[in-house]
Amino acid sequence: MKVKGKIRLLLLTAALMASGLLAWAIKLSISHKQVSAKTVKIKKDSVAVKISYDPALLKKFEALSKLFGEDKKAYTYAGIVNIANGADSSHNIKNLNFLFCKDANSCYAKTGPTETYNGPGLYLYLEHSSKRAIISGEKKMDTPLLPDMGKLTDNLQNEHYELKDSKAGPNETISLLNEHHISCKEYALTYDTLNHHVSRIYIRLTNLHWPMDKAKEKVMDIRFTRFDSSADVSAHMDINKIAYKDGDQWKLMAPYKNYELIRIP
Repeated sequence: MKVKGKIRLLLLTAALMASGLLAWAIKLSISHKQVSAKTVKIKKDSVAVKISYDPALLKKFEALSKLFGEDKKAYTYAGIVNIANGADSSHNIKNLNFLFCKDANSCYAKTGPTETYNGPGLYLYLEHSSKRAIISGEKKMDTPLLPDMGKLTDNLQNEHYELKDSKAGPNETISLLNEHHISCKEYALTYDTLNHHVSRIYIRLTNLHWPMDKAKEKVMDIRFTRFDSSADVSAHMDINKIAYKDGDQWKLMAPYKNYELIRIP
């Protein structure tokens, strides 16, 4: 698979994590209204029956989702992403490392061959595979990491998701299931009940061309190796070793002189 293709898919993964995995999937159904009833068949009984949720389990799911909330001042998440596209294996991603670190107004992200820094006065993007660097002023981070959880809870009912849980030792998995959903059939979150650290997020996305063929689905499996409510951005990227300001212009340090530099005001 080409590097650019991997990067595009990886950016999709990062976007899912950053903007609320399940909410994103639910919203997809709005953009796919053009799909005909003949293409997507939904059982009538799956829509007619009103689903009731265990209040304790629902409350637990909401609390876990808020671990990714916008109000968190600092966090460090790291792990591995696997994406299996049943319809096109050329779009698969296997064991791709990621790291997201945020401390107040500074943040750092590493996804495969790319690194991104955003902090006071500077945004820096490094694409090591193609030896390219993009530098601009600091970007405003005003996109919430998760939507209002009350609205998300309403959507679970409207979108006819079942809420289930299973336990294995200290780990508990809370799953949202709807095998007839137009965009996302399953969203599962696994966490350690002792320290409440999320260890896995698993998603099955519907293939619109073969909506009832499970083998054609896209499966996203995110495994966390680190899930901390603390951060040290400078431990992952020392800006002073990468770029410096010469007058009004940013320039790259010696180890990156052969990188293509793109400056954006």
